[in-house]
Amino acid sequence: MFRKVSAHSDYADNTDDDGIDPDVFERLLQETPAPTETKYPFRRMLFVMTVHHNPMGSCLPPEKCRRLVSLARKYDVLLFAEDVYNLLTYTEDGVPPPRLLAYDNKEEPDYRGHTISNCTFSKIFSPGMRLGWIETSPRIIQMLRDCIVTGGGHPTCPRHVLCPGCLCTDRGLLHGWNK
Repeated sequence: MFRKVSAHSDYADNTDDDGIDPDVFERLLQETPAPTETKYPFRRMLFVMTVHHNPMGSCLPPEKCRRLVSLARKYDVLLFAEDVYNLLTYTEDGVPPPRLLAYDNKEEPDYRGHTISNCTFSKIFSPGMRLGWIETSPRIIQMLRDCIVTGGGHPTCPRHVLCPGCLCTDRGLLHGWNK
């Protein structure tokens, strides 16, 4: 699912005080041709931290988050949001800013699910525990389940056996365990 991902090492220089600049990102998408034929559902992938960016500490404003999701839909980009610090919000009301996943709204007519929210307790609670989870759309969950189940290889530890059963839909954590 994530093969053939090319990176733009020069992109990191094209940020502003808030983080990623969607206009620069769109220009890169336009200047760099995407594969015209692919068996993968996304032509590109962007790894991004929109909430409490490390090391900048910035949070991407809502209008830029909406624009990133719009660009992802237009150019078939998977947005992989590293949401490892969103629980560390020190504001008066204590409410963290919305994660990028919140802007990939399933009520919108062009919604297909372009965002993965990668979360963990490892950065804030117990670094040795390596406990994490993802939140995403049902179609990406199914793609990840297919990759894990058909990926081949022998499970080297119990977590490799547990993972396919824990990828779930909104019907519950262990939905599909026996499939």
